[in-house]
Amino acid sequence: LSSLEGNAKNEIIANLQVFYYRLGMMDLKRSNYYTARQNFIAGVAALKENIATDNVDQNWVTMRLLNNKIAQCYYEENNFINAVKYYKEAYYSTDIRGRMDELAMLALSEYLDNQIDSSKVHFQQVEKYYADGKINYSDGYVKYFYIDWSLYLYHKSEGNTNKAQKYLTDAYNHIPEDERKQYLEDNDHLEHQHQYYYIHEIIDTYNQNIR
Repeated sequence: LSSLEGNAKNEIIANLQVFYYRLGMMDLKRSNYYTARQNFIAGVAALKENIATDNVDQNWVTMRLLNNKIAQCYYEENNFINAVKYYKEAYYSTDIRGRMDELAMLALSEYLDNQIDSSKVHFQQVEKYYADGKINYSDGYVKYFYIDWSLYLYHKSEGNTNKAQKYLTDAYNHIPEDERKQYLEDNDHLEHQHQYYYIHEIIDTYNQNIR
């Protein structure tokens, strides 16, 4: 950055959180969870610094999103106590987009961390929201992964077969058709799992248990 001047340098600094987020996502989708988490944490630090100095562009990389991804890394590492911590951070952020996504993943992480009572309360909230038809599957968030899939995993673990199958079927059907088709027609999809991070488990599980 030392060789840059003026507006160009300021623009790069103001968007550092975006660069860290994208690096983190590349590692997350390749199962490099520790490296991914470090990039997301660096993104949080950059965003905080930019907010403090009023040098942040209005963009889509928010504190909620970064905390969500830190939590996701911990979840993938089976470090559920820290996943709970960061999903709470994401849920209680001032950014209200995706709050039900956060609550579903928080509930699942609590359940897997044996925080059963809290988990059940949160899952009840998610299911009520779900039953009321308030979920918008076209807003850019992968809700079939965060909400439908979480509800499937929860009810499967609880032995609620009918509910588990319902949420698994919903998760499968909520994946955009072109994405399902691309995955199913990719003969090397096992070698390209990073491209299908949010959908491959859902599709494979559906094909094994429903179809």
